[in-house]
Amino acid sequence: MSPIPEGILDGIAARPDDLGAWEVLSDFLLENDAPGAALARYDLELLRGISNPDILIALADARAQRPKLPHEPWGGFSAQWRCGFLVRLTLELHLRDQQLREVLAAGATQGLHTLVLEEDATRGELSVPLVGRLHAAAAAVTRHVRRLSIRLAPRATPLLAHHQREAVSSLLEVLPPRLERVDLALGRLDAVALPELITLAGRLPSLNLDGTQLPEDPELISALLATRATVFLGGTGLSPRSRPDAPWLAPDVTAWLEDERTGCVTPLTPSTKACGFDAPSWPALASSLKHDLLGWSHRDLALEAATTLTFAGRRYVFHRR
Repeated sequence: MSPIPEGILDGIAARPDDLGAWEVLSDFLLENDAPGAALARYDLELLRGISNPDILIALADARAQRPKLPHEPWGGFSAQWRCGFLVRLTLELHLRDQQLREVLAAGATQGLHTLVLEEDATRGELSVPLVGRLHAAAAAVTRHVRRLSIRLAPRATPLLAHHQREAVSSLLEVLPPRLERVDLALGRLDAVALPELITLAGRLPSLNLDGTQLPEDPELISALLATRATVFLGGTGLSPRSRPDAPWLAPDVTAWLEDERTGCVTPLTPSTKACGFDAPSWPALASSLKHDLLGWSHRDLALEAATTLTFAGRRYVFHRR
């Protein structure tokens, strides 16, 4: 089979919700009699809203025949598929460097839009060099990826200052050329990592710091906001009351909590209930708040705008977009 043209791969990575981009890919696979052509065609029919039983049966058969990713039977990652290609991939940083590279080298990742690198909180903190894992994964990312998210679980032992600095520096060395957004959740940020963070912001269109605590330093905030990036400050432990003109909520945030006392913001998204630094009663919040097709709810009751919630004795106002 002829290699898939770069323009087609770039199109699906740039516009994963655009059916037109997937139609171009499907047509190419059919014209070249590629092994994944049937899967792409049936999946595309389903995306168009056609769901007769014959198509659903054929799609199930085609999905069963999809080639497995390296190490897929053993887990360590979760994936969102479309037409036989990965749209979103979440990799646990407990995987070995070689495993990370092998997964990201698979053909199905060529049109990847979003890569998430995270610690699995149920496994405890990493006992291996974190910076090396981040660098290995980021260096192997396909050139078409548009969004890179790094989420470190709430850690009993904060990252050492030099590890934070090395982590951000390693990202600067391997940023994919078409990257549009980085989500960085590093915990409490040490001052020694600030120059690298500002340099990173200067290399990106968008930087989301939800999950990285920033010091209350007006000069730092001004330096971040003066860079090329649109820097989202929600989930950093800071309050919009100090900088109401700054961007606080990333585009995919659908709701947020506002601390009644401090005004600090905890962004909420459908895929991540709360990853912000010092999110209110983090485990309780993650287990009690949910989002589904009917919207945000708390203990199975729909949440309305301006609802007041109490977590661990602190009061928060729920807002929705």
